[in-house]
Amino acid sequence: IEDVTAAVQAAVADEADAIAAATARGLTAGHLSVRRDFVAGRQAEIRAMSAVTSGLNRLMSGPPRLAKLAGAGMALVNASPLRPLLEQAARGGHLSRASLLEGRLPDEPGR
Repeated sequence: IEDVTAAVQAAVADEADAIAAATARGLTAGHLSVRRDFVAGRQAEIRAMSAVTSGLNRLMSGPPRLAKLAGAGMALVNASPLRPLLEQAARGGHLSRASLLEGRLPDEPGR
């Protein structure tokens, strides 16, 4: 549940940036540009996670020898110091650079 919460926080932070950008342009929070900006802000993380999951799926559903080798590799990653870094990246909020995740309000300078 902790991972889901972090992913939702990243999405909400990107949405807040999109709303702030729209209101700064004199538009309402319901303006179509809010959705467009939100989707654009999430694309990097969505593409990265899609690539990782698709790649793992291909590895694990390939020939049995390759799947076995991939499984052994996953076991090594799970036992390594790399695991927490990968988990943190999977939670989101690292590629989008949302203001709230950087400790700023969406309308504060520094973005």
